Amino acid sequence: MRSFEKRLDRLALWIVKVCELLTVAIGGWLTVAIIANVFCRFVLNSSLTWVDESSALLLVCLMLAVAPIGFHEYIHISVDVLINNSPASLKPIFIIFINLSTMTLFGVTGYFGFFMVLDDFKTQMASIPIMQGWFTCFLPIASCFVILICTNNIAKVLLRRELPIKIRDLS
Repeated sequence: MRSFEKRLDRLALWIVKVCELLTVAIGGWLTVAIIANVFCRFVLNSSLTWVDESSALLLVCLMLAVAPIGFHEYIHISVDVLINNSPASLKPIFIIFINLSTMTLFGVTGYFGFFMVLDDFKTQMASIPIMQGWFTCFLPIASCFVILICTNNIAKVLLRRELPIKIRDLS
């Protein structure tokens, strides 16, 4: 059982690192693209047609890349409101409930997102000669990442009988 815990912990940390790198990469790309578009629009009196469409999709990808980090670090609103205002004896139950609910939501999202990706690989984007599925593939991947992070959170509470550091400090 101990080896399972260690593997799950390493996987969760790897997912968080990947998501952090994706967040920086997407944020950097969005910054460069938007600055380039502003320059082209106001200095060259021309617009980059691909920036609007790709920026909207990349903002969604950015949100999906940040979601696993938020669940790993317990920085989402349900934890702040429910966990921090509950008695210490109920905190583990609430943590398990929140993570199971999150796993259910992202399980449904990932399932339908998978079929959406298959559909989107049949659709080319309007301003860029690539298939839209390359952007929407973040949905099922991020859903799997969140499910794995939530599984790790539940395992920490059930197997180690410990609360996350951020929550323990507030008790």
